Amino acid sequence: MRNYKRKTDYKPLTEQQLVEARRLIGTGISVRQAAKEIGLHEKTLRDRLKKGGGDKLGRFRKTFTVSQEKELVNHCVALDQRFLALL
Repeated sequence: MRNYKRKTDYKPLTEQQLVEARRLIGTGISVRQAAKEIGLHEKTLRDRLKKGGGDKLGRFRKTFTVSQEKELVNHCVALDQRFLALL
């Protein structure tokens, strides 16, 4: 297997193609038609659209919102300044 050559042509989906697909779908075109216009496989486009933007890392959901987290941090800092231990 030293000189392995891929048997199929793998064409990765670029970010520009994904943006164009989202724009087309936003105008009311079906996912199937958008995939055909961009030149992608429909299932590939559906999978990438389902994955989303990527704000989420890992499988866990956040417990606190950003504002709640900031409030909790400020509270912990205030307790630390008063020399109160957090257990």
